[in-house]
Amino acid sequence: PPKVEYLEYVFTGWLGDCLIESYPVFLITQSAAAELTKNLLNGFRIREAQITMSPSILDLYPESDVPEFRWLEINGTAFKNDFGLKGNMLIVSRKSLEVLKAHGLKHCDIVGYKKKVKS
Repeated sequence: PPKVEYLEYVFTGWLGDCLIESYPVFLITQSAAAELTKNLLNGFRIREAQITMSPSILDLYPESDVPEFRWLEINGTAFKNDFGLKGNMLIVSRKSLEVLKAHGLKHCDIVGYKKKVKS
């Protein structure tokens, strides 16, 4: 994937989830980011991003119901850390998934993986 050094994201719509994928980056709500950090989860770094709202989203959400978002930079290894990438797919630990679901995660595809046991 391309290397991103600075992130500017313009909201044109939002379905209410705490996690947003916009290839090749992820955004996360400030509250979910704080909970991930509080639980000592690893494989990510929370970074600042320039977030702006398009005029169309301001019409849809006039009361500024869209929460603050941060850049969720993934730097872990899939299946080893709590967050990692396998190709373009975000791989998270069970604990990480619990935290994300608790903060609202209804509009994404979740696929379970089983660890392969060496014989």
